[in-house]
Amino acid sequence: MVDHVVRRSLWNGLRRSCGPADNPPLSLDEYEARNAASFAAFAAEVAPQPLLSRWRADPQNPLLMLLLFSIHGCSAAAVVGAHSWPYAGCAALLGLFCADAMTGLVHIALDYTPVPFADPLSRTPFELACFGFQYHHVKPDNWLTADMWYYGICRTGLSFYFPMAALHWLAWARLADFANLVLYVVLHVGMFCQVSHAAAHGRWAGSRWVKLLQRSGLWVSPAAHRLHHCELDKNFCIVNGWANPLVDRLFRTLVAHRLPPSMTPAVQREVYIARRAANAVEAPPYHGLVPGYRERLRHRQSSSRSCLARPRAGR
Repeated sequence: MVDHVVRRSLWNGLRRSCGPADNPPLSLDEYEARNAASFAAFAAEVAPQPLLSRWRADPQNPLLMLLLFSIHGCSAAAVVGAHSWPYAGCAALLGLFCADAMTGLVHIALDYTPVPFADPLSRTPFELACFGFQYHHVKPDNWLTADMWYYGICRTGLSFYFPMAALHWLAWARLADFANLVLYVVLHVGMFCQVSHAAAHGRWAGSRWVKLLQRSGLWVSPAAHRLHHCELDKNFCIVNGWANPLVDRLFRTLVAHRLPPSMTPAVQREVYIARRAANAVEAPPYHGLVPGYRERLRHRQSSSRSCLARPRAGR
């Protein structure tokens, strides 16, 4: 952990060197307190609670889910009834592949979008999601305790499912039956992707059903997902892993060479795995997770070393 006195001097230097866009008018103590408070509030929000308590406090989610599930399900059942089971089976398999690919592409975006070096309370929902995914690399066991209904389904799945399901229902009559079935599977499997993700981290490890789903290849296996947390540049998909070869190739071809220096897989492995304590990412205020802070910290440290190593001019 970087010493507090050193961090204070670094912060004062950063405030002088940063522009107004990325330099909040905060002291180091204020910045770190807000960062820790925002994450503590988020952790308390997703802490496990009884399901009935969640439903009473937030009743619109199960009601909207039931409504859209009913409309969507009846439409899909009508399409399946008009075709053969092999037709529906092929659509379901393609939907599983597409849902897996979608989770991998979203995973890449959240893992490799830099979190802005700014007031933590001013971050957008997307920036908070990026921070959460990158924090998950430091604490991969957070899915063992997070509330699956609220965080895994409502906060993650339903925020995607509600608008997409409504749009799909409105466009249903204009699409081919096969496309409608594929999209139906994509939306409903994608909504529960964090359930298979949590299972890959060992949640419900004693369940025979979970083991059956993982061994059959319908859910991503713990070994395959563990490789992602070790390398951080492969196995991004979190449904079943079927699309990993495609998504990994897309990452290497289109993304890896465009990453800023502070966000490359090598740097992330150093930050999150090799030197996690030294980079101050294990405990509040988690400022080591912010690439802007890490980049400026590294720049100032290298500048200090070069100044110390420079020979003094003779008199």
